[in-house]
Amino acid sequence: MDLAFSKEDLAFRDEVRAFIAEAFDDDMRARMAQSKNAHIDKAGQVRWLKRLHDKGWIAPDWPEEYGGTGWSHSRKYIFEMEMALAGAPS
Repeated sequence: MDLAFSKEDLAFRDEVRAFIAEAFDDDMRARMAQSKNAHIDKAGQVRWLKRLHDKGWIAPDWPEEYGGTGWSHSRKYIFEMEMALAGAPS
């Protein structure tokens, strides 16, 4: 069994990393760092969700016909892993 990511998946990983680097700004990082439970305040959460929505990534588990991404399992994994590694809000 080959568990390596495809070139397309690796390119997607780079896209996710670039998005997080831009969208998860210093203000959000500071607010997360101040939180005792690693959650961001309501205003920050709304701002983050709007950025995900604008990118089309608000519902990674939903099918495309219902507004989701339609991602493969590997892309969902990459997205969740990169979000966690960056400490971005879930």
